[in-house]
Amino acid sequence: MASTERMYDLSLFESSAVPASPKKNPSARPNKKGEIIKLPKEKLEKIQRRHHNPVKLFVGFFCAIIITAVVGSIVQGQAQLTEINAKIDSAQKVLSDDQSLYTQTKMKLESKYSTSVIEKYASDKLGMSQAQNYQKEFISLSHGDKAEVVDKKPDGFFETLKKAIDSFWS
Repeated sequence: MASTERMYDLSLFESSAVPASPKKNPSARPNKKGEIIKLPKEKLEKIQRRHHNPVKLFVGFFCAIIITAVVGSIVQGQAQLTEINAKIDSAQKVLSDDQSLYTQTKMKLESKYSTSVIEKYASDKLGMSQAQNYQKEFISLSHGDKAEVVDKKPDGFFETLKKAIDSFWS
């Protein structure tokens, strides 16, 4: 049991080299960490009361409003973007449906009015036939293109004079 008492003997850890300081006046000694100071109740309540700086409160409130506005605008922008994407998707679906309908209608029209169907209708219903070579008249434009005025107006005095001068110089 003597060994257990020695384990808890804290005097073994104290340094014997440090002399004990004489007691001084309590008002003159400096505050040490962990020392308890007694204050009057009024001073204690004054220290414990929180001091609010109106400028800091205003700046904090203003920053909170700005942050709320920024976050709100981001959320609203995302909502609008989602709505626009939904409209684009529906418009693309309508476009693809209309393109498909256009292709179907075009194919039906082409099958209805192909050249063979038109030739058959012309020969059967209208009694027409294809033109033979003896019915065709071929023209040749090997001399170049010309334009002739069929309706001639009589030239005036000045036009005749101009033509005479032009022919003289050429």
